[in-house]
Amino acid sequence: MNVIYHCFGGAHSSVMAAAIHLGRITQPEKVSTREVLALPYFDMQDQGELGRIRRIGTDAGGNSVYVLGRENQSRLAIRARTSFARGLQVDPRTFVHSDALAYVNPMMILGGSLSRRYRVVGLGRAIVAEGTRRAAPYLAGAVEQVRAKIADQVKIDMAPIRRTRDRIIVYHCYGYSYPAVFAAALHTGVFAEGDRPTLPEGVWQTLRRYPLGEAIAFGRDRRDNIVMACGFGAANRIMSTSVADFLEVSGFDPGQITMVDVSGLRNVLLRAGGMLLSHHVAHGAARGLLEAGYEARSRLFGEVVAGARHIIPALDPSRPAGG
Repeated sequence: MNVIYHCFGGAHSSVMAAAIHLGRITQPEKVSTREVLALPYFDMQDQGELGRIRRIGTDAGGNSVYVLGRENQSRLAIRARTSFARGLQVDPRTFVHSDALAYVNPMMILGGSLSRRYRVVGLGRAIVAEGTRRAAPYLAGAVEQVRAKIADQVKIDMAPIRRTRDRIIVYHCYGYSYPAVFAAALHTGVFAEGDRPTLPEGVWQTLRRYPLGEAIAFGRDRRDNIVMACGFGAANRIMSTSVADFLEVSGFDPGQITMVDVSGLRNVLLRAGGMLLSHHVAHGAARGLLEAGYEARSRLFGEVVAGARHIIPALDPSRPAGG
């Protein structure tokens, strides 16, 4: 089982929750600020590390415990992880997610901002440590809820999923997934370079009801690689990092995962068509704009896809297939 405590920055409330879960803080109601400051990774997450799923340790039951900083993207993060797990046949029941941001108090917000954002580390760290000390008893309650979920999951017969050495190529982008979808469709031969970008009706139906973070599977390419597409909205950088880390936590070798950012292929036509389609307005016109937007950038799409096709995965020979 894998437990992921997540919060805004992955540096304070989630770190404390993970420490309580692992038994490093045995009396949350009596914890001191000195103990808080001594916790591994406390107040150490930098802006560039947002989205990383950091392993903190293993609990007494053999469950791996992680922390994640995902800003204000809780629903998007869980949707993305769940949809990628479903698309890659990873049992979602092997993951327990806990939102530690719900237990953050004003002192933690003030101190965390001073320390992490404004680099007033001495004052900010002292304030956030005191705020975290006060929040510890409430975070202990969240940990007990997680332990109860784990106990319930253990009762379920979860057959192990056999991992393969399949390579996974994920086209992703800022905003909605339309550029990523066209790239994935071109990659898998749904249409050829230079042809009209005709997508299957089922894909258009998916796009019409499209929520951000929903992975769209396009099957396999000629080399038997799994190809997927996803739009992550404004959190594209954080979410692409988080998804790659999530797949590693799920047992995939890092060398199997190729994340291809096609945000730079967006143009006015793709944006306009995407806006209409996402707001369920003038579907026919939206479709025409999206296809025209692709055609205007078809050469660039072809270059990006050709590059992704020729990346050779660097698998770790010490890791057996199966994670």
